[in-house]
Amino acid sequence: MNSTTTTKNPLFFFSFLTLLLVTATFAMTPVNAQQQQGKACPDGFTLSKGKCVKPAEETIAPASCPSGYSFNEENKCQSDEIISACPFRFIPEGDRCRLAEYTELNPDGTCPAEYGLIEDGNRCQSLSYADNRECPEGFFLIVAGNNLLCRNGATVDEIPGQTIYSCNQGTLNTEAKTCTVKPGNNR
Repeated sequence: MNSTTTTKNPLFFFSFLTLLLVTATFAMTPVNAQQQQGKACPDGFTLSKGKCVKPAEETIAPASCPSGYSFNEENKCQSDEIISACPFRFIPEGDRCRLAEYTELNPDGTCPAEYGLIEDGNRCQSLSYADNRECPEGFFLIVAGNNLLCRNGATVDEIPGQTIYSCNQGTLNTEAKTCTVKPGNNR
């Protein structure tokens, strides 16, 4: 074959153009495919190893107290244990402790000495009050409404806030702390 035959042969020219077009297509395919897949990821996600990935959202939960404890005015975890400040058989009444004892009315409708008529008017209650309103060791006196109480003063360390990872879109990978969606899933 001489050079004149090769350049004038339409089949050769068509084959040469086809080869050139196929080569150009293959050379551009990885870039175009990657660009197309990148567009398939939702906003904020990037393509990595065939998946759309973005860092998970990080939230730090507030510190808390263990069960049986709550934050006090000083923001320390203090025991919730509360007991009466009144001695045995006495009940809180205002800022005093009254003997919890009741009796029937006298035949004449009055109460015995050291007793007073209760609101329903059918019985009498003791008017004996205790002066000792002491709390056991480790407790301190508080007034809650009309009650004298002793609150346990024990405090413990708070439970530090934990980091919580979440995804508003996609599936959470807890190990990698990432959100993952399939390419093309733009929801």
